[in-house]
Amino acid sequence: MKENFEQELLMDCLDQIVGMRKEHTMLVAKTRGVVGRVAKMIDQAIRPFKNKGLTVRYGHGDVRCWLAMCEAKVSNYSFDEVEVVLGVACSPFDLKGHTKLTKKEAEIVAELQKIWVHNLMCKYFFDREQFKELSDKLRVLTHHLECYNELSYYYGIDDFYRREDLLSKHYDLSGVTDNPDCHISTRDLVSISELYG
Repeated sequence: MKENFEQELLMDCLDQIVGMRKEHTMLVAKTRGVVGRVAKMIDQAIRPFKNKGLTVRYGHGDVRCWLAMCEAKVSNYSFDEVEVVLGVACSPFDLKGHTKLTKKEAEIVAELQKIWVHNLMCKYFFDREQFKELSDKLRVLTHHLECYNELSYYYGIDDFYRREDLLSKHYDLSGVTDNPDCHISTRDLVSISELYG
């Protein structure tokens, strides 16, 4: 009798676990869908930042930077978090400055500059993936020059609880300069035409 009771109790507990698991799966899917809608709204709000630029202090001179990509999406790591990614490309010749490059670095910088000039003529950054790949190759060479940087910002449940206005935010871009006293953000972006005067 006792064994039957325990068996029934076990089956009841297992049924509850399965039921709760189904509820949890449905809740996760629903949350992901709503967070996805928030990400789409943020994506629309940050779109005007794309293909604008600014000049920053880097090393011993000024470097022109171009916001080549901006995207908001549901984070790959958490279903209830929005990730905003800003891809910043830097002028290869500005970044190089007076640095004496190795032969391999000079070849890559020349390729990067060719992409930069082509995009500059179009006033639109078409070749971001190729630029990013070449920049990754350049980064690991002797002088560790970094022509492309991705900055990520995350908004999760704490931000949602605070009911933050996620559609009118400006994003910190200080990560593209090596000057610790420099405070720049998307507020400082100007058109590419203005950047090149």
